[in-house]
Amino acid sequence: MTVSTPTLPLLTERGIHAGRSVLVTGTGPVGVATARAFAASGASVALAGLDDLALLRTMRVIERRRGRAIPLPGDLRDPESINRVIAGARESFGGLDFAVNTIGAVNGPRSAPDGACRGVYLAMRSELPAIAASGGGVIVNAAPAPAGRHAEDAQCIIGLSRAAAIDYAECGVRVNAVTTGFGGAGDFAAAALRLCSDTT
Repeated sequence: MTVSTPTLPLLTERGIHAGRSVLVTGTGPVGVATARAFAASGASVALAGLDDLALLRTMRVIERRRGRAIPLPGDLRDPESINRVIAGARESFGGLDFAVNTIGAVNGPRSAPDGACRGVYLAMRSELPAIAASGGGVIVNAAPAPAGRHAEDAQCIIGLSRAAAIDYAECGVRVNAVTTGFGGAGDFAAAALRLCSDTT
């Protein structure tokens, strides 16, 4: 498992993730930037969260750029809602290759770090078997900086990511945590794209 601070250049060349599918949870700035970056690299994108306006705007931007995306409204704190979101992504794309959980990002007015660790736990609980069933893939979890006011959530998300990486390694699923406290939304998206590339 990798715990990193994003500093890598953004991979947006069309085709890097062609034929792959990704679920991005969270409609804050980090989630929106990540969804747009994956669409630009050729992936089919499902964006999930409660902010209907952010979902709609992001889908429109992606579609104008000839990408493929679906909005999946849902309360990411509710297990049944998360299950519906993941089922919707799998049904739309025929499987799930990647998941990027930006619930723990600390990046602006739409972020909600309180309870972020539980949100990441609930998301991964359903994402891990779904990605394993597709033959393997990658999960990237956004975590706040491990020092500061959200340190407890950060350590919890990092610990969950490490445990999941160990438990699902034999299933071909890689799990990573990337801190968001030191860079912008584009930096996180760059790191997520790199971690979901075949060269990682």
